[in-house]
Amino acid sequence: TAEQESGIANIVSYREFFQNPMEIVGECIKAMSSGAKRVGIEMEFLPASDFGSLQRFLKGIELVPCDGLFTSMRMVKTEREIKLLRRIAKIAEEVHQELLSYARPGTTERDLARKILDEVVARGGRSIKLMVVGSGSRSRLPNAPFTDRKLVDGDVVRVDIIANLDHYYSDIARTFVVGHPKESQRRMWDHLVSVQQTIY
Repeated sequence: TAEQESGIANIVSYREFFQNPMEIVGECIKAMSSGAKRVGIEMEFLPASDFGSLQRFLKGIELVPCDGLFTSMRMVKTEREIKLLRRIAKIAEEVHQELLSYARPGTTERDLARKILDEVVARGGRSIKLMVVGSGSRSRLPNAPFTDRKLVDGDVVRVDIIANLDHYYSDIARTFVVGHPKESQRRMWDHLVSVQQTIY
């Protein structure tokens, strides 16, 4: 899988449950660093136990956090990356639009979740990393998991789709009302939009 999907030519494997992967990483770093005394690593995604193992395998080499450097490098996207990001964002947006006609009184949050997954896959997405479906009073929750709650007329529904396409993700959230919005809901929405525009 790594050879097929990563684009990295030199893949180094290890035997899971028999070898410590940090020992293999340490050997690779030693081979590549040509006697360097300091090596930059990304700390944000490295568990403490793995960091401790890596330190033991790399005695005499200082491990320097370089998260900011990696983040800066990732900000610059290739044409391929831009195409993937646009494609998965388009898929997520199309699914949101599909939900607007699908959601009606009696539809459950679970029905919406199933529809989201089906539509993302049908349009070419690979998987869903996170899916938020919250209706009624649950719409105020930031990451509400779907339930069997049935939508009723006038419900506010919040949906967030974080879908994956070749390891690039959408993160598009939409809020809508089942049926026709009440005047109080319109006023609240206008207020939220004005606050957002003031901040950004």
